[in-house]
Amino acid sequence: MKKLPATIKTISFLCLLLGLAQALPAAANLFSEEVEITDESAEARRESIRAAFHKVLIKLTGNSKIKNHEGVPALLKKSSDYVSQYRYRVEEIGGGTAQGDEPRQPTRYIQVQFDRNAVDGALAALGIATWEGTRPEVILWLAYEQNGKPRLLDAETLPEAIPVLQQAAGSSGMPLQLPLMDLQDQAALSGADVWKGNEQAVKQASGRYPHDVILTAKITGSEGGKWGGSWVLYNRGEPREFTRSGQNLTRVLKRGMDRAADLLAEIYAPVSTGEAGEPVRVRILQVDTVGDYAKVMDLLRQRGGGSGVSVKAMPADALLGDLGRGGGVQAVSKSLQLRGELSPQPGVPGVGEAGVQELLFRLIH
Repeated sequence: MKKLPATIKTISFLCLLLGLAQALPAAANLFSEEVEITDESAEARRESIRAAFHKVLIKLTGNSKIKNHEGVPALLKKSSDYVSQYRYRVEEIGGGTAQGDEPRQPTRYIQVQFDRNAVDGALAALGIATWEGTRPEVILWLAYEQNGKPRLLDAETLPEAIPVLQQAAGSSGMPLQLPLMDLQDQAALSGADVWKGNEQAVKQASGRYPHDVILTAKITGSEGGKWGGSWVLYNRGEPREFTRSGQNLTRVLKRGMDRAADLLAEIYAPVSTGEAGEPVRVRILQVDTVGDYAKVMDLLRQRGGGSGVSVKAMPADALLGDLGRGGGVQAVSKSLQLRGELSPQPGVPGVGEAGVQELLFRLIH
């Protein structure tokens, strides 16, 4: 693409920035949650709001054990202080009841929206960083035993597992996709491949799906017996293996997904420092058109941890900007590498004026 003259490029870029904040899609709402509630009494409302706040904290940090962090139990006791609004929802039970059965009662829910600024401030005071930037997309291949043979999960063979997996991923804020299991998937991968840990076959089958991380699971068990799961997380570097067990299928799936989410948080989530972090400066090379600027700004806003982007300079064919409290240079670097649009350049991250850490990337066209 032909480069723009410097003056036109600068004017066009500034005009683009004015409208970019409104044009960008809203990030997934990590600050709201819905939970069941027994009734609309004040006591029931307090307990349900606390449960909703706990779920929000897990999503915000990617840490399923956030409740064990010092200061969080006290924070949960004040859950109502961080509510911006709430409303009730009633889910009616469809269909009739068998003769002689008691009528089934509708299920009540409370939908709670928490105040973003207040929650961010409370967590920052505890030294807990929030993970509001782009998260790695996960493709899951799950195999289980059926009549002594391993089979891959699909909507027909083990349908009860799918909502469990989706809910567990949603609870931790993990972007999860399940394969289509159409003829192409069936030809590319079998349950035996997952069972034997055929890494090459798994990676080749995953190639048709946009993803950053591959997760595989081998589930064993039966009704009335103990269930077990062997999981492998394929990220950059060595695979991470772990096992989880439970008294039923739901429990073993949820525990496995929680552990996978915790591992991803260890790799990609911003670092909890206990104090406000220094901004991270990012220099992006090969940014020479208005379209390139738009793409880079979009990437920085999405993956900078929700901390905002401050453009410091626009040298020739480059962009120099600061990400606010990014939660640590390593976390920012790993997040920016997701999806493969930005390529890290060789060398150790530098430190500029006033202690600002600097990362160097190249925009891939």
